[in-house]
Amino acid sequence: MKKKEKWQQLKKKLNNAVFIEIVIWIIVLSLFFGATYTFFYYKFIKPNLYTITFRDTDGLIKGSPIRFMGLVCGHVRELKYHKDSIEVQIIITKKGVKIPSGSVASVEFSGIAGSKSIEIMPPKSNLSDIGIITKDTLRLTDVMDEYAYIGKAFASLKDFVDAINQDTILKVFSAIDDASPVLKNADKTINEGNSRHDEFNKKVENVIESEKKLEKTLDKINSNTKKIGSYLKK
Repeated sequence: MKKKEKWQQLKKKLNNAVFIEIVIWIIVLSLFFGATYTFFYYKFIKPNLYTITFRDTDGLIKGSPIRFMGLVCGHVRELKYHKDSIEVQIIITKKGVKIPSGSVASVEFSGIAGSKSIEIMPPKSNLSDIGIITKDTLRLTDVMDEYAYIGKAFASLKDFVDAINQDTILKVFSAIDDASPVLKNADKTINEGNSRHDEFNKKVENVIESEKKLEKTLDKINSNTKKIGSYLKK
């Protein structure tokens, strides 16, 4: 009986020791994996995380591709919906790709089925500490409205062309022919005016030249008069 009790006590102690050892290993492994994940997260994940705030994402979902200058470089990691905005967290998975501050992001079509992606273009100038700028989302209805507007414009142009018949075209050309003599006479009048203007300029130049010659003659007469006066005084 005593041996049996001793055996049970020993067995209980062994079970407690095994349990404590298991707990210790669980704690050690938890700390190890926790430290490893923390190091990996801050070293490789966090530097590649970006948060973009949109007013409208229009069908964007978790896992939607991210394109930087047309190159697929990551995906949507998380979407947080707020009252007036949507925070989209993206992760860049392509090595060596960094999104510069001031880049412009928009939600665009990325497939025939209407799937969406975030398209990011780099800034035109160096901007710091402003994050990623967003522009309005392009909806399918917006595209259809643009096509409808273009269709109306072409229809109006067709109606205008149809309204111009052959008689109207002949009248236009006839009016141009009637205006030709008037235009020719006007051109002739302008040429005559230019010719008269040139003649007037030549006459003015001749008068100026004559004045210069007269001035030189008067200077000579004045000089000779002074010489005669000084000779008479002697």
